[in-house]
Amino acid sequence: MTPRPLAFPLMFGHRSAPMGCDAVQPSDSRLPADLGGHQLSRVPLGMPKHLPAHMTGLMLALMCWLALGVPSLARADAALSQQKNCNACHAMEGTITGPSLKAMAQKYANDRTAADKLTTRILKGGVGVWGPVPMPANPQLSEAEARRLAVWILGLK
Repeated sequence: MTPRPLAFPLMFGHRSAPMGCDAVQPSDSRLPADLGGHQLSRVPLGMPKHLPAHMTGLMLALMCWLALGVPSLARADAALSQQKNCNACHAMEGTITGPSLKAMAQKYANDRTAADKLTTRILKGGVGVWGPVPMPANPQLSEAEARRLAVWILGLK
């Protein structure tokens, strides 16, 4: 049986090295000469040295989730905005009766309490922040839905 190289960092087990790894002999005199039938290997080019080979699949899965999952959440909140009739007064860009959603995001961009303010404004309504036209209360929304809409609005750029 041929000894199988190990992946970086030093791991003593029965995993084979990632594709493209070249086996090297230990040059450090502090390492044991016999590693139980295993050899050390180097990380292939392009792979971060701090990331073990078996983590690349996890990283790929995370990137796919971010690429596919986050936009679907944004679409869901846009659908919630249409479902709850927010678009009757607010457009993505340009003023209808109320300010545009992007104008709100821009106005509150540096405000750490903006999500709370917008959630309260969505639920209870108000007047005076954007002019004399009042924003009606929205009792048909739950607090969680109002927060989702507020966070979605603040994320628009």
